[in-house]
Parts: sequence; C-alpha cells; structure tokens
Amino acid sequence: MMATEHIIRMPRGLHEETQDLVKRFAEAMAQKLYDAEQKYGYDDGWMSDNWMGECRENLYEHLAKGDPRDVANYCAFLWHHKETTAPNDWSHVMEIATTMIDILMERQLPPPPQDQG
Repeated sequence: MMATEHIIRMPRGLHEETQDLVKRFAEAMAQKLYDAEQKYGYDDGWMSDNWMGECRENLYEHLAKGDPRDVANYCAFLWHHKETTAPNDWSHVMEIATTMIDILMERQLPPPPQDQG
C-alpha cells in the first residue's frame, strides 16, 4: 500500500513526545481502517446516521476484545456524529455488560484479584 501524507495540526506548545504519540496513533488507526476496508469491503458507511446504536455496541465489544485502535476508530465514528459513547438506551446495559464478560471469559483471563482490605 502506498501511503499518502496528511498534516495533523497540533496545538502550539504541545509536548514533542505527545505530538509524536498523536501522529503514530493516527497512522495506526488509519491502517486498521484500511485493513478493514480491504478485508470486509467497508467504505464510507460510517458516515450514515442510522447505525449509532450498532456503533456503540461495536465499541463495547471491541473494548472487551482489547485492541485500542478499534476502540479509537469507533470513538471517532461517534465523535463525527456528535454522539456520546454512553448507551442511549439503558435497557441494554445488562446485555452490553454480559457481552463484554463473555468476550473476556473467551480470552481466559485470570480471575480478578481478591480485595485485601
């Protein structure tokens, strides 16, 4: 894949290492999106207003899966639509939590540490 250059405007005075972090993470997000476009045939469907509930569900699912690039990309989609990351229908909160727990259990994480208090 041939890369194209884009300028990211940074606030004056932002620490040089923080600027580097923002640039590297933006590049990683773009690569992840490109890979998904190639693999699944996605295009600009994220611009549609009619999938915000699904977008949030995908965000929560990917949060549990653990790839910060996916989480950031779904956050970017929501940000574009001026949407919040919080569920807009609290009746689905238990379903979301159950899905996240199921994903985490599939990863066979060790049990949480016991409170020593």
